[in-house]
Amino acid sequence: MGHRPESWRKLTGDERDQRVVVREQFGGEEQAAHWAGALLDREGVDPGDELRALRSIRTARPGLTLRTATYVLRQVRTRRGDIG
Repeated sequence: MGHRPESWRKLTGDERDQRVVVREQFGGEEQAAHWAGALLDREGVDPGDELRALRSIRTARPGLTLRTATYVLRQVRTRRGDIG
């Protein structure tokens, strides 16, 4: 299957390996988790409040798909020991 445009991915979800996507968007998982964690701290959003956290992440980076934003949030929670 050929390359799909970004608009298609936003509609249908990004089927690529999320580690690759995060590397492309942020430079790596550590950088993504640091960015998102700092964003959530600044906004006073608990990473455990998944809906609010995802809304904050996607508002700040509207180019992220829901799948990628969820992956980034999972990285934040893992690094903080809040796995759930």
